[in-house]
Amino acid sequence: TDRDRFYFNKQISLLDNTITSYDDDFVLKRVGSTKLTLTSTGVSVGGDLSVSGDLNITGDVDSVSVTDLDVVDKTITLGVGGTASGNDGGGIIINGANAEFKWDNANKI
Repeated sequence: TDRDRFYFNKQISLLDNTITSYDDDFVLKRVGSTKLTLTSTGVSVGGDLSVSGDLNITGDVDSVSVTDLDVVDKTITLGVGGTASGNDGGGIIINGANAEFKWDNANKI
């Protein structure tokens, strides 16, 4: 088409449930602010992301930064799939408080 933009004041319905970007990142914006970017290697979300169902992560999580982490489960499992000796030194460290809970395989504590 020769138009650089299309404006809709109604819901958009797709016959094949597909929206594609030919050769560039796919970007969704609201009021000029980028909210979602799809690239050839991943997805970037600008702003808060709310998930109403289960969140299943199959890749690695490099870091999580939160003010408070509330866990409903009664246990937290560390070193899944490892052995006692392989998990030696694993545990929880309270930064700045000089406190830690670590597995010492030699002493079994």
